[in-house]
Amino acid sequence: SRKNGGALYLIAYGRAGQARYALCTAFAIDKRVLGTNAHCLVAMRDLAKKGAHFTAVQNENPSFRVGIVGIRQHRRYLKAGRKLSPDLGLVKVDKDLPSAVTLADDEGLKKVSRGSLMFSFGFPGRLADPRKPIATLVHGRVGRMTRYDASTGTFSQSQLLQHSALSMGGASGSPLFNDAGKVIGIHAGSYTERARSTLPARR
Repeated sequence: SRKNGGALYLIAYGRAGQARYALCTAFAIDKRVLGTNAHCLVAMRDLAKKGAHFTAVQNENPSFRVGIVGIRQHRRYLKAGRKLSPDLGLVKVDKDLPSAVTLADDEGLKKVSRGSLMFSFGFPGRLADPRKPIATLVHGRVGRMTRYDASTGTFSQSQLLQHSALSMGGASGSPLFNDAGKVIGIHAGSYTERARSTLPARR
């Protein structure tokens, strides 16, 4: 938490100079690059069409804000439908970031297996506030590792991690850490079935 807290950012939006609303979590992976979800970038494009402006606010330091000058989503990301795909995106910012996370190398990734301890660090739900950006650290266990079609695969093919850490809107884009504090994945959201319920009309 102490090592990586300064590399976390809350992406916020609003009118020019007034980014009041939280969108999702991002984290510094280079001097001017943040990692987040592709679906966050899709939402940014939709909001931009309505005149929204965006900024990234540093965790526990709301006075440090950076402008967003470019976004790029994974080329294999699929926006619609039930088919899962790489929900990954990059955000380019307009000034240097003071710190960045450390990404796990292949050796570290190969140690991740069912039952491995992991941590998610981001800005969930109603707790996400650009004026008071304080990230929440939660932990859980890796439940399974599969291909995006939910079938078993080799190490390089098993890119979809299911985990038990608490999740809610806003935490999308949170880095997933191993117990050595290195990033092993990115939180993309809850994978649950949605059912529609109806109530009978009042007579």
